[in-house]
Amino acid sequence: MNEANVSRHDANNSKRLMLIDIQGKPWAEAFIREMELVVAANVHRGMCGLETISDAILERRVTEHCAHLDLDCTPRFAGIVTLPHASTNNPECWPIYDALAALPRGAFQIWKSPAGGYDIYASNGLGGVSTPSGAKFFHQTARSPWMTFTHAYSAVISTLIHQKRQHIREEITAYTLSLAGIEIWSKHKNLQINGVTWSNVIYAGIIPNYYSGGGSAYALTASRRGSRKNFFVNQESMLQILGLTPVLPYRFIDHDNDKRISTLAELQQSMCQQAYVQLAAQHQLTAQWGCKAPFHVNGSSYERTVFSDDKAPVGRVEIQMTPGTAQIISSNFFPGCGINENTYSGSLLNGIPVAPALPLAA
Repeated sequence: MNEANVSRHDANNSKRLMLIDIQGKPWAEAFIREMELVVAANVHRGMCGLETISDAILERRVTEHCAHLDLDCTPRFAGIVTLPHASTNNPECWPIYDALAALPRGAFQIWKSPAGGYDIYASNGLGGVSTPSGAKFFHQTARSPWMTFTHAYSAVISTLIHQKRQHIREEITAYTLSLAGIEIWSKHKNLQINGVTWSNVIYAGIIPNYYSGGGSAYALTASRRGSRKNFFVNQESMLQILGLTPVLPYRFIDHDNDKRISTLAELQQSMCQQAYVQLAAQHQLTAQWGCKAPFHVNGSSYERTVFSDDKAPVGRVEIQMTPGTAQIISSNFFPGCGINENTYSGSLLNGIPVAPALPLAA
């Protein structure tokens, strides 16, 4: 088997969108500026301890606020495809890979493994495909709320987001230290590190790329009663040790930042959960199993199976929303069986209009 072909058809190793790939594009400046604002607003929120911002959360927020600025990207659901082999690296799967990779950026498919499970793959517009899951096929239904354009595109730009996150976190830290007048070789008294109070602490410098993923470490030399120890800490820990609150640099201040710390999908899911609580009270739905699971998206309809205390399906909740908003039109509970997990709508995914499915062979 040709190793170059195997490598080229490995979605886990497929090239992600990088800055060099879009430099010179007429839309690149606006795209990168918005990405920086989204990343900065969320990173600052996380550094202040207001919310845990995982990579997946940040990627989805960047996608919602930035994807429409990528003018080479056209959201398009390209259908559900059953793979001929359980391994996506198998040559039998390569024609499916190549067909998707040949489409413009934004096209995505749901691949079904013959061994069971579903996964989402997207064309990166660079001759390859990307997947957010690492080809794990752990979704049990094609209607998983984690398989939408938002999740597909986030895999394409994930490396670019990660790089921006690292740089902006360090910029916030440097700016905060500068405002506090803290410089390398500055000396500090009675600081607590890892639960121990040290009489003297010297800020000894920065070690670039200390952590896997490229994060810098801050070197501290601490001493007390003849004891001496070196510490290497990340940005958040450095500011916490010094008792400093992270300050967002002026270039990231924008009146729309409050909108950048969530997505429409998050707001829709939150509104659906509130509606479910009201329906549960009305219909005496008391089971805890599945009562906080994400709602499945089917066009502008949000659905979830309702279970009994013994985890058996007893019906479904269906909530209709005005397309492209978090405004609820109606909410209903239908006794009987749960939702139909064998259907999938490509017309509207998490509030983002998506072109009809392409006529590709299943």
